[in-house]
Amino acid sequence: MKHEKISNYVITYGSLIAIFSLSILIPFDYNAGFHYLVILEVCSVLLLAAGILYFWYSKNYLIVSSGILLILYFLISYALHVNHSYASLKWYFLLPMSSVFLLGFKRSLAANIVFFFSFSWFALQLEGQISNKEIFFVILAFLLVIITSLLHEYTRFLAVEDIKKISVTDPLTGVHNRRFFDRELTIAIQSSRRTQIPMSLVFFDVDHFKQINDRFGHKTGDSVLLALTSLYKENFRAHDRIFRTGGEEFALILKSDQKQSELMMKRFMKMISDDDFLKGYSCTVSVGIAELIDADDEESVMKRADDLMYRAKEKGRNQIALA
Repeated sequence: MKHEKISNYVITYGSLIAIFSLSILIPFDYNAGFHYLVILEVCSVLLLAAGILYFWYSKNYLIVSSGILLILYFLISYALHVNHSYASLKWYFLLPMSSVFLLGFKRSLAANIVFFFSFSWFALQLEGQISNKEIFFVILAFLLVIITSLLHEYTRFLAVEDIKKISVTDPLTGVHNRRFFDRELTIAIQSSRRTQIPMSLVFFDVDHFKQINDRFGHKTGDSVLLALTSLYKENFRAHDRIFRTGGEEFALILKSDQKQSELMMKRFMKMISDDDFLKGYSCTVSVGIAELIDADDEESVMKRADDLMYRAKEKGRNQIALA
């Protein structure tokens, strides 16, 4: 939500500043006899105003930001064509930073290739106004601005991706956390109803986990949780994802009906019992499985799966409870 508000302000106020600046330039360019440039500037003002309205209606940041960058590119290029001077060429240095800011790293990479060749062509036309050595260094300076802008955006992109990953990942087990589970459950329910593919929600809990911690220590308890998640990821389909939703509680979103989910969980429970996590001490889990039904929403299917898991515990643990 915060990022969306920032995008709204950037597009709106950036476009308004551009409209205001162009409106000031129009009468000066008209008096100077640059009539084609005036036509381009008037069209740009109208397009920017239309872009603001379209953005607030559609919230399509990419289309509007690309449009703003194109307008800026053609305005600067045409201004250089009309008034071909070394001073005018410096306006091109706005483009690399603007493209990175508006489009991000990947899309601005292609845009900056175009900008570099356009800039180089205009710079080479200055032969006679400035020396070849100055032309070389101004092209080199523009290339360095492009590289610096892209590197800055790339490091920012990596940092944002790391933050996103950390925010949805359980630090101990490396599987997704409750925050990500809540979001993915909504998507899975919508997908199941759209495609008519069955979906089951599984909650399972490590039995007597407090006793494991008390007897063997918290480090061993952590090792058990890590071993369980590793065992699951190594032996089951990637799209049947596992999430850590609490201390020793986990959730699975399965693309299968209740019967298939039960067979899968029986197999998983056998793997757990066959794997000697604690060297002689039996490690088991209690499981609740709720298949998505028409009346379900996120809250109801979670409640059913959670109630079933606790029913399995009440019946003696190390078993599966079904709806």
